[in-house]
Amino acid sequence: MSSSASVEIRMGPSFKPLDAAFDDAAGALLDGCPELLAGMTGRDRISASRLDPETDLYGVVVDGHLAAIYALRRAHLMNELELLVVAEAKRGQGLGKSALSDAVRRSGRRPLALECSEALRPYFLKNGYKMVGKRKGPNGEPRYRLGAHAPRPPKHE
Repeated sequence: MSSSASVEIRMGPSFKPLDAAFDDAAGALLDGCPELLAGMTGRDRISASRLDPETDLYGVVVDGHLAAIYALRRAHLMNELELLVVAEAKRGQGLGKSALSDAVRRSGRRPLALECSEALRPYFLKNGYKMVGKRKGPNGEPRYRLGAHAPRPPKHE
C-alpha cells in the first residue's frame, strides 16, 4: 500500500482490549450504525468479531460507560479497521481520532486500511488517511478504500 499516509500518533483516552462484559453495550452502539452491521444486529456483529481469530476488539470506557469501540482485523500483510463507533453523547471529544491513532499504533509496521462511504471519507482524509481505491458498493453507492501507516523512526547513520 505505497500510497498510504503516515498518521500522527496522539495520546488520548486509553483504548484497551474490549472486556466481554461490555459486549451488550458495544452491540447497542453498533445498532445505531446500520451501515456497519451487514444485516446483523449489533450484538451479533460483536459476537462474529469475537469468533474471528484474526479480529481484535478495543474500547474506551468513560465514567463507567463504553464510549467508543473499534475492530482491527489482520488481513494478509496489513490490518483493516473493520468498524469504529463513538457513542453519540461522546462525539466531538476526540475519541474517534484517538481510536484511529491507537489502531495505527497497534498495527505497527503493517499498513492499516479501511473502507468507508462518501459521507465519512472527509473525516478519514482529515485524519491523515490517503485514498487507495474506489469501488461500487452493493447498492451502487461509492465505497472508498483508504490507508495509513505509523510514522517510521528516523534512520541513524
